[in-house]
Amino acid sequence: MSACRAWFGGRLQGADDSFSGSGDAVPPCEDGLVRNCSALAALHPDEATEAVVDAALRLRRPFVVVPCCVFARLFPARTLGGRAVATLPDFREFLRRKHPSIREEILPFAGANVALYASFNDHEDIEHELAQISDKRVTCRVCARREDSGSEVDVAHLAVLQLQSPVLKAMLRSDMQEAKTHCVQVQTEFADVWPNIIRFWYGLPVHVSSFEAAVTLRRVAQYYESDELKAVTVELLMAARPSAARMALVAESLSFEAEFADRAWSYLEAHPRELFASSAWPRLAEATVAELLRRDGVRCREPGLLRALGRWARARRDNAPETGGSGDGQRPGVVVLPEALLQLVRFENMSPSELRSAAKPVLPAERYIELLEEVSGATPSRQKRAVRERPMRPFRCHVCGIEVFVTTESGVPGDVAGDVGIVTADGGPLPECRRYHPGFTWNALACADHKGKCSTCKRCNSARWTCCQMAEGSIGCRRRPHEWHEVGGAQRWWDTALSSKRPRLSK
Repeated sequence: MSACRAWFGGRLQGADDSFSGSGDAVPPCEDGLVRNCSALAALHPDEATEAVVDAALRLRRPFVVVPCCVFARLFPARTLGGRAVATLPDFREFLRRKHPSIREEILPFAGANVALYASFNDHEDIEHELAQISDKRVTCRVCARREDSGSEVDVAHLAVLQLQSPVLKAMLRSDMQEAKTHCVQVQTEFADVWPNIIRFWYGLPVHVSSFEAAVTLRRVAQYYESDELKAVTVELLMAARPSAARMALVAESLSFEAEFADRAWSYLEAHPRELFASSAWPRLAEATVAELLRRDGVRCREPGLLRALGRWARARRDNAPETGGSGDGQRPGVVVLPEALLQLVRFENMSPSELRSAAKPVLPAERYIELLEEVSGATPSRQKRAVRERPMRPFRCHVCGIEVFVTTESGVPGDVAGDVGIVTADGGPLPECRRYHPGFTWNALACADHKGKCSTCKRCNSARWTCCQMAEGSIGCRRRPHEWHEVGGAQRWWDTALSSKRPRLSK
């Protein structure tokens, strides 16, 4: 447990931030410092009193403050009942009106000893809401049923749903069918996580078992406009380790979150082969695959993209229900890609040999012959689009420290000097790694007079390596292979990931 002292809202002009010359400087209070704390406590915080309360209300953190000085001249905008807040009782009442959960307690010491606190217990909020609503039906329960089968998913109190979701509040207070039957239809993709959502809205601990569940919770928060659930799920997603399968899920499911989608697409553009090898690739929707093909920054050549499209189409064909025969006259074993995706493949940037090896298995015969004539120059090209770059990933050798950029299609560096798939940082050939001797040194011609310890005797300085009989100071007879590791392999897909410390929702 640690205590932090900081300025709320920034340092006040003219304030003494060194505690009268003690050298204990106070840093500005950043959002991350407050967001990651469990509670806020401020005893006689002077000018920062209202800022502490506002921060706790915004982040929904338990807090306790003991107001002392009012500073009416510094904060003339504070009003209570049309008059300026100038006395300590008025200031405490001004703070209490900020939220119905704020309570007052007298502490056992002299002086300014009235504490204002809030634990943000959802049950207290519900009691306040019940007191404000005259309709007695708020105490009833609402049943949630699956949209597809109609089976019951969970049950919650009407007041809880109205407090946590403006969408459900409007639905259950209107003339809609849900308000009459006290039954809410839950989308099929939300049904599995709905019990966890109810637990979260009741203030109970919730364990998020997978990244997929966190994405679904984020979609629920967007659909039902639950701000608190949105804030927590965003932090969980930002702290997750990236992978192509996860980023594909984000790009496909969280397209409404522009910043999430942009970063997910940037990851997929840089790691297309990881995506093609993952189990998520055959399950992607055609619209998502089309969006990937439209992007110029995908680090994969057209033959690799076309082979991946063939695997995608083959998996979809194998999982599709039987239709009683194709009847399309295609060659056996040929998987025909959708025409919308074929239009996005840049065949004009392929060579005839690449077209023959990659495109022939997935194209009709007439289309293949037409493209072959186009890429060979027999017929003019109809359009010219940008050439996609080869994969270029930085690697560094653990032993000698040399850095290279790998441009091979596999994206893995070789260990042969002059490999055309490797480009060094200075553009020169790939040097060899350090050499070494696998044996040990010994002196077969040791001088008996000096016992092998004379620094000037040639016999005493004739130590040899047992592995190659080379002199002791010679270069190694074995070449150590490069030990490569990728440079800049980020653990998280977010530049500054925030770790959630809320006990109610955990990974």
